[in-house]
Amino acid sequence: MTAVTVVLPTFARQSYLVQSIESVLAQDYQDFVVAIGDNEASPRTRELVASFGDPRLCYHPRQENLGAQGNWLALVRDARTPLVATLHDDDLWKPDFLGRLVPPMLADPGLAMAFSDFEFIDADGRPCVEASRSLSERTRRDRLPAGTIRGDLAEGLRLVAVWNAPNPSIASVIRRDQLLALSFPPQAAPLYDLWVAYQFVLRSAHFYFVPGSYVQYRTHKGSSTAHGWSAPEDYIFERILAENPQAGPVLDEIRRYWASIRWGRALGMMGDPKRRAESRREMRAAAP
Repeated sequence: MTAVTVVLPTFARQSYLVQSIESVLAQDYQDFVVAIGDNEASPRTRELVASFGDPRLCYHPRQENLGAQGNWLALVRDARTPLVATLHDDDLWKPDFLGRLVPPMLADPGLAMAFSDFEFIDADGRPCVEASRSLSERTRRDRLPAGTIRGDLAEGLRLVAVWNAPNPSIASVIRRDQLLALSFPPQAAPLYDLWVAYQFVLRSAHFYFVPGSYVQYRTHKGSSTAHGWSAPEDYIFERILAENPQAGPVLDEIRRYWASIRWGRALGMMGDPKRRAESRREMRAAAP
């Protein structure tokens, strides 16, 4: 059986999609198939995929737009491999990404997810060195020890809801059956990365960390990250705090991290006169 399905959701990004597919086909580890879910069902995207002439590329047109999470989840459900790895249609993998992350998952069936660090690039593919360094430091991915991460509930919550170290949607390989065992409430969409990591913690699932940066995450005006996810972020953090009263002091760390996110939102809104009232609400929510 093929080891891993590369899950590649896309929507109207043909120029970046070409580069994403090329980065997959250039992997040192070649035991994979690629499932491309097109939320636009574009003939141009179909032709682009066919132009590679690689039988491992499977094109899935969506006759209706399923949304980012719906498209991704449909690809995961349709996969027939034990492992899945997500690549966004504007991001890139370095050639050794799968070769670094797949072997630990094959060696230990008890692992739910292997993850690594990643770095930022701009719209033209230029490295964002300082932003990448700052992210690695904040997430502790610059100092996490290699190997399996085992800890109690508090340590798991700190890993995913304070440090945000494992990112299931960017730099990870995940066991498909453990993904399919989760429920995905619509309120958390499209922030399925934080939701999945949190659900794995609740299930005492094991993470595996591979030091190093093997993914290039593109930042540009058209990315979903640029628009933010206020409602799903708030929903997930509210759930984390409400569902884990026994976790102890880490809950205050989570509140502070959530407050920093809300403060950042407020600052981003201040320049828009139409969003000043919204900015004040976010500041008041963050202030405690």
